[in-house]
Amino acid sequence: MNYYAAEICLYEVGFKLSTTTGVIIQDLESLRLPDILYACFQATRSWFEAYLSVPIADHCALTLIDFGQLFHAIGALYKLSVFDILEWDISTVRKTLDLSIIIDQVASRLEEAKDLYTGQTVVQSCPWTFCINKLRACKTWWDMTVASGMDISAVGEVWPDGFNEELLPFVTSDSLDEYFWQTTT
Repeated sequence: MNYYAAEICLYEVGFKLSTTTGVIIQDLESLRLPDILYACFQATRSWFEAYLSVPIADHCALTLIDFGQLFHAIGALYKLSVFDILEWDISTVRKTLDLSIIIDQVASRLEEAKDLYTGQTVVQSCPWTFCINKLRACKTWWDMTVASGMDISAVGEVWPDGFNEELLPFVTSDSLDEYFWQTTT
């Protein structure tokens, strides 16, 4: 997983490029932005394939670095899913590696790992529960805004009638800010 995480970091430069005409990197041939984004997508997909192949029983052996890479890969997949330029087909990204499905799979795996390691003890403030709650909140936000075809920057109210917006500590595209990760709800 470390290899793919390093590739994700390397190819995320594509999100910073202001032009789609390509860049020259020292002695290398010209790299086009869609090629860089595709390489980032391949690395992200490979990272998730590797993570999802880890047996649930081995989750306690994963390090904080692995979990940091998990959230970084989710962030990269989010960027790949919304990076809307002419040469980049976000619909293919969403069909091939759907963010909602990936987050659901990760949260389910963490729930299984939590149940395996906490046993019959119900722990409300454990790290497993914290991560699961944050992932479920991200999934809800994604499903209600981006996946439903709404543009949250253009729509003032995106929540259905009766929905408690307090459940989601984010309502803008800067949803994964420092406040979000530090709150425990």
